[in-house]
Amino acid sequence: MPTTINETTLTRGQAEASTSLTDRTATRTFDVLFPADAPPASIAAVEAVAGLPAMRSLLAIGDPRYAVKRTVRPRGDGLLFEVVYEYNDQATFFENPLNDPDQIEWGAIEGSEPYEVDRDPAGPKPVVNSAGQAFDSSIERENSNMLVTVRRNVATFNATQANTYRDAVNAASFTVDGVLIPEGAAKIGAITCGGRQMRGGVSFREMVIPIKIRQDWLQAVYDTGYYQIDGSDLVPITDSAALPVEKPWPLDGAGAAKANATDVPAILTFYPYKKLAFSAWSFT
Repeated sequence: MPTTINETTLTRGQAEASTSLTDRTATRTFDVLFPADAPPASIAAVEAVAGLPAMRSLLAIGDPRYAVKRTVRPRGDGLLFEVVYEYNDQATFFENPLNDPDQIEWGAIEGSEPYEVDRDPAGPKPVVNSAGQAFDSSIERENSNMLVTVRRNVATFNATQANTYRDAVNAASFTVDGVLIPEGAAKIGAITCGGRQMRGGVSFREMVIPIKIRQDWLQAVYDTGYYQIDGSDLVPITDSAALPVEKPWPLDGAGAAKANATDVPAILTFYPYKKLAFSAWSFT
């Protein structure tokens, strides 16, 4: 004998429908009878019986009252159960949080930093005094960065990927929030992830990806030192008295000393951050 389902909404007198100025509600009732040789193992097994209305299903075609609550009550011998559904037209159903679009905010970070090379329109030059010597204390400038914060729901947090991209600069142009970011202009900071949440029966976590944006992430310094390359040898730089220089001497960018202590040294450019493709994050 199979499990049987009998709707008692119109016969038992326990169901009802209600209409007010603010909402409409209703209930439906069912008897579920299991065979004596196959009793349910749990209340959950009763809820899962095929043929019962699904949660979120309509009360009737064209009637915008949805099933929002289901209650299972045993009736005696462990074989008979009453299942009561509650409906209303004010139900709010959450979409899968993993399908939520990224939440993107544009902000800024203000600070300062020491610098050794300026941005003269005629060409960068070292920040030194008129005698070509460094100042006793470092010279600082304001350092402002745009900050794009991307908040994304994820099922699990990939800590390995997050750590790989920490302080990485974009190896190619990419788009975020519809804005095209040129190659080398963005750097991902420390990616974080919040605790586990539940919405609509789906488990998720919120991951936060901070992206700093500026013109570039290169480091320019002027080329100075106490030694120069002579053929295949590294030799001390000496002054007019043939004594080793006591302060860093300007170099030409190829390892050779310039003629005078006041000459402008060459500018050396370094890449302090690794470059990776940001396509792995599917920003749009």
